[in-house]
Amino acid sequence: VDFLKVNESDRMQHMLTTYLSAGLHHLKMTKGIPDSFSGDRLYASWNGVRMCASHRYSAYHCAKDMCGDKGIGARLSIGIVSGEVRCGNMGCDGMKRFSYIGSLSSWVHVVER
Repeated sequence: VDFLKVNESDRMQHMLTTYLSAGLHHLKMTKGIPDSFSGDRLYASWNGVRMCASHRYSAYHCAKDMCGDKGIGARLSIGIVSGEVRCGNMGCDGMKRFSYIGSLSSWVHVVER
């Protein structure tokens, strides 16, 4: 057995860890707030929880910097939508989660494709 070989799942886990670390770095640099990630999707916001007067500019530059980050090692598809949404802890007594609702929150998935 060649212990120096890295199997495919280890390689994918390493790539995902690298991507999320770089994404969090770029979010921090542009005053973005990470919300969550699901698989290889990272959800973030600007000007919701933390004031960011130039939120459109900041979101664009975060996406541009992530796409140009050679350390990520993967092609990225990023959707950016600007507009009004309601954010905060939502749900019921038995189950709450920080979330966004509004017509624009679903458009980001369409734009990303």
